[in-house]
Amino acid sequence: MIKRRKYSFFFFSSGSTLLVRPIKRRILDNQLITKDLKYPAPVYMEDMPIDVEYWGKYGKTDEIQIRECGEDEVTIRPNYTEYGYECYQNEGKVFGLFWTGWCSFEGKLRFVLMQNGRIIEQYQPIDIRVKSGQWDGKKIQCYVTVSPGMYELVPLFQKKGESTWFMAVDYENGSTQEEWMYEVLPPAPDNLPALRMMQVEGREYNSFLVDEVPDGSPWNLIYTISNKGEGVLRGEIQARWEREFKLKSNSYRPSARKKNTINDIEWNEVIGTTSIEIPNGTRFWKGKMEILIPKGRLEPKTKNDGIGYAGPILHLYWRGEGSDKWVLLRQDADFLFNRNYEEDVYDQTTNYLKISLYSWR
Repeated sequence: MIKRRKYSFFFFSSGSTLLVRPIKRRILDNQLITKDLKYPAPVYMEDMPIDVEYWGKYGKTDEIQIRECGEDEVTIRPNYTEYGYECYQNEGKVFGLFWTGWCSFEGKLRFVLMQNGRIIEQYQPIDIRVKSGQWDGKKIQCYVTVSPGMYELVPLFQKKGESTWFMAVDYENGSTQEEWMYEVLPPAPDNLPALRMMQVEGREYNSFLVDEVPDGSPWNLIYTISNKGEGVLRGEIQARWEREFKLKSNSYRPSARKKNTINDIEWNEVIGTTSIEIPNGTRFWKGKMEILIPKGRLEPKTKNDGIGYAGPILHLYWRGEGSDKWVLLRQDADFLFNRNYEEDVYDQTTNYLKISLYSWR
């Protein structure tokens, strides 16, 4: 539980510009649709199962002592909720936050899962730098092994040279404790696939960029399904672009919504479907589906400066054969725990794309 305190927020652009106005990339017209006959088909990808012995201990056995924050005041709100709300036991999950510093310090950040103010599970820390009057954001891949149930995700901060940790002094932008609640589900069954990768045809995925795509004409989405059970999978995939502000949304939490905006509406629309039949013994399956976003959707913007915000997110949903339930294709996060990969590991696996339209230029 975080103590409540009222603040007014004045955000500076230094170090934060890319969070406000992400870089967009345009897909060339001749890259949108190809007649590549290789898909759908099994595909080789480096399989990197989580080193359970290492990640089951790393960061989880540290002794954590929590102190009052005192003058070390930081306020927080959710971030990277686009990975989806659902969280499964014995899997990796990406958690994130924005913070605003009301003091300056170097130190560390980590996440813990709590119940009734008690730490139930903790995760490895990362280095951060907090600057007074400025905001920033981070994400951390966390190996979740805690028992199924409801938990509060709590960020903890530590100043360099200290052994104790402290919580944020307050939430910001109207965030609440409810926005930080997660239900950890039992381990995912073998017949529930995940996504190792998705990308607009003609482009390599880059977690830093927003993909500009046409509205009113089709384009192709390339996806790679992760089938850890390697059994037969039959079902359907539904592509949705969505922009919602809900406690259990797969796009944004309520506090992400700004005031004084235009075209600021929510939507969750199906823009493509395809059938899936994956043969026995297949670990990764690569496919292609046609996407069509109808014309007419206007870009949500802030009124004062005309900058787009909380852009729509493209997700894929799965419905297994014989089921009437659509389930978000969660990220196969195993590769994020690859300790030998030296580049940006977040470019190697995703279950969402940030989308902008040609007509929004």
